[in-house]
Amino acid sequence: MQRHGFKSKRDAYKSMDWCRGEMFDGSIEIEPHRRGSPGWRSLPAEKTVVIPATDDAETVGAAARVALSRCE
Repeated sequence: MQRHGFKSKRDAYKSMDWCRGEMFDGSIEIEPHRRGSPGWRSLPAEKTVVIPATDDAETVGAAARVALSRCE
């Protein structure tokens, strides 16, 4: 927390984005969430990023960046 200048855990989590990823049926789904009261809320299905299952870390990383950009 000191390295990034947060005074408390609450400050650190205030601007945090969160996604849930699942792999099944040959595809990877990354579902962005929004911070709600209380806890996290799922976003509509059209915001979910779906890619074919792959071992290519670059493709998965790019999809994760897109999903994180869709978090609210």
